[in-house]
Amino acid sequence: MNMKNIRLQLVLILVTIAFVSGCHDSTPFDPSSSRSGEQPIMPLRSGAVRNPIVVIPTAPTVTERDIQLVDLPAGLGKETIFYDSKLVTVGDGGVLSCTGVYLNLSGKLVSRTAKFVIPPNAVKHDVQITMVLDTVHLGVMFEPSGLFFDRPAVLSFQADGLDLSASASPLDFYYIDDNTNVFVPVEQKILNTDVVQGTIDLQTAEIYHFSRYGFGR
Repeated sequence: MNMKNIRLQLVLILVTIAFVSGCHDSTPFDPSSSRSGEQPIMPLRSGAVRNPIVVIPTAPTVTERDIQLVDLPAGLGKETIFYDSKLVTVGDGGVLSCTGVYLNLSGKLVSRTAKFVIPPNAVKHDVQITMVLDTVHLGVMFEPSGLFFDRPAVLSFQADGLDLSASASPLDFYYIDDNTNVFVPVEQKILNTDVVQGTIDLQTAEIYHFSRYGFGR
């Protein structure tokens, strides 16, 4: 059995684990069939405009032309949509988690894992929340768009198999405000990167509202 077959079998095993842990691929998910009051989820693309939301940034902002989002490496299975969707209640909150894996053009495994924790009493009413791993840039998207929390939710995100050597500028995690086209650094987080190993480890990023979130520099 050659190395290519072994790698492909490894991807299939990891995708199976992702399904068991609650993450889904694009087969049961139809972005065009949104629920009432929700908009279809689209990949992170520069200049895209979603439902306007009112945001008063508390951190320094930079214009979109100053930030370049981290692209996912090209590869087999990159376009697969991995997501998790749960009913989050007022009393109990909820937890969403998802892992997406594929092979880059060199046969190296690219993996992304996201975990999103919503505490009790963070939402005003029970709501179905969907978290999707982006298929273009390194980031994550949430629905329903424009949802605000009374208490911050917490996001963790790990990625491996990335190419982070394109720029020497420091990497950061941003909320992308489609209403004003600015990138707002997410505060209250722990972010570790390894350019040589191509890894990112984001912990305890506080999320106060839903929009686009991604890594850039």
